[in-house]
Amino acid sequence: MKAADIGDENRVLIENFSIALRREGATKSTITWYLNYTTRIVQRLQEMGFCETLDKLDPDTFDRLLIYLEDERKLSSGTIRNELIPKLKITSLNFEFGIINRLSDNEKYL
Repeated sequence: MKAADIGDENRVLIENFSIALRREGATKSTITWYLNYTTRIVQRLQEMGFCETLDKLDPDTFDRLLIYLEDERKLSSGTIRNELIPKLKITSLNFEFGIINRLSDNEKYL
């Protein structure tokens, strides 16, 4: 993450997110996965012209990101639907509300 060109504000958000995950008892591998995952998401958002911080991700931009991942990055719609959407929503909710949400708490958003 330190080498990634994601901006200082996004870097601070992601670092704070990892601290919150650690405080919640997440394993080192889970924290590392989220650090890598959110860093890549910020990079994909920047590729499509979204230059705000991750906590400013709105529903319209989220939808454009999904289309970008399918059309430009060639991810299958099944991969996006089954793997990425829940994780993206959980990640963006975590940043938006500054808390760690569990998947079962967020099923209403899926």
